[in-house]
Amino acid sequence: MFINISFFVQFTLSTLLTQVVSIENFTLRNAVDSSEFSLSEIEQSNAVVVIFTSNYCPYAKLYDRRISSLIDAYRQQNVKFVLINPNNSSQSPEDNPKMMAEKVKDMRWNVPYLIDSKQQVANMFGIQKTPEAFILQKRGDIYQILYRGAIDDNPQVASDVSHHYLKEALDSVIQDKPVLNEITYPTGCIIKK
Repeated sequence: MFINISFFVQFTLSTLLTQVVSIENFTLRNAVDSSEFSLSEIEQSNAVVVIFTSNYCPYAKLYDRRISSLIDAYRQQNVKFVLINPNNSSQSPEDNPKMMAEKVKDMRWNVPYLIDSKQQVANMFGIQKTPEAFILQKRGDIYQILYRGAIDDNPQVASDVSHHYLKEALDSVIQDKPVLNEITYPTGCIIKK
């Protein structure tokens, strides 16, 4: 049976493009201090990076240090990071709030790590895997999605990365230039519902 791969890839990307182009404000509980966190709290920024990640996913774990580096690299450029865990901890015990808070401390992430165990926000974004990254910019009452997809093109070996998709997109946004690759396909783990 012949399958037209080019058509399939174009269809998949066009489907992703039509799914979600903007996000409204949302509120979730922060595992770090149990406070409620709203996206609107950080609207005065050049960009907001939202990364859906988890404690259990082997692919997400491979990106922990890269996420740390990105947070550090863009702190002075008024880019805010928000991490969201969409996994149900009854299906994935490593993703319970206590272990999430411990991970933030161990990784020295000074950013919110939000609990989305019912996938309310994950469904708003239309994500299927962790890790998956988004770049948002506030436009009126909504947040426009300027980039969605993979952090880079090599989850397993950081030193062999050829394309730093998230970084390249962020640099374009900061320089007020169009993002060349608005959508990339993330490699990761299916959400534990």
